[in-house]
Amino acid sequence: MPITQEITDILSQLGLPAGAIALAVGLVRGAAALEKDASEAALKYVSSLLVGGDLSNLGKLAATLIPRVFDRIFGSRPLSYKFILRSFVATTFFWLVLIEVKHPNWGDVVDNAKYYLVYLPMWYIIDWISLTKAKLLMNIITIPKYALLSITVFVVMDVGISYILASIGYFTLILVQFHPFPTPIVFDWFITGAPIFNYLFGVGGHNISIWDVLAPSTLLTSIWTVLVMISSVLAMLLIPIDYLRRFTAFWFRNVEQRPLTALAKVTGTLIIIGTVVTRAIR
Repeated sequence: MPITQEITDILSQLGLPAGAIALAVGLVRGAAALEKDASEAALKYVSSLLVGGDLSNLGKLAATLIPRVFDRIFGSRPLSYKFILRSFVATTFFWLVLIEVKHPNWGDVVDNAKYYLVYLPMWYIIDWISLTKAKLLMNIITIPKYALLSITVFVVMDVGISYILASIGYFTLILVQFHPFPTPIVFDWFITGAPIFNYLFGVGGHNISIWDVLAPSTLLTSIWTVLVMISSVLAMLLIPIDYLRRFTAFWFRNVEQRPLTALAKVTGTLIIIGTVVTRAIR
């Protein structure tokens, strides 16, 4: 490959690190070798990704699919029998999973559960309210006019309300079980996020109970809005990659026949440019 060798010599004379040059050249040579072994169908598939489509749309697509998946699982009407029943099933499932993660002695868990059986119906309602809230906020943040900052605010609001609902549930249980009304120490326990940290770092399999997983299960209802936010972040991260894809398709005429080489050349160029910029800054 005389052209590659010539470029290598020129870059070396410019004083660029040999490692960066070797990496850039190695990418091009490796891509050419892969193209020789690749099937024609595979090369056509890669070239079609370079020539057409929009990578950032993948994140946008995920953001629009998440509410649909939610509706498929729970239904679109929070007051419907399907939504309520599946909300209760999801809550029970998360309780069991959160306990199982700690590798408990299930005999002790079942034995301790009898102290909370009277209060568990209330917590099912709390999680249903929290899930309904998540659905409403998710419907809002999937409106195209909202930017990532607005979506983040709504997600923080979602998680915050979930924790407030869990705290109200805990306060109610403590108030009923231990008179009089909870002391300031109990308030500090919730303000510092102790119910969550206690589950993560405090309790183990030998002493975990239903009490320890109530707040974490409520917070998990916010996972839907968090997934929408992650999809929006993914869409933003893919924008520069999409610009790179478009540049590759625009600059190289043989991108349909040699897509891997085209990508390798662009990547190698970026490595060289990054090295030059880094050396200039230093």
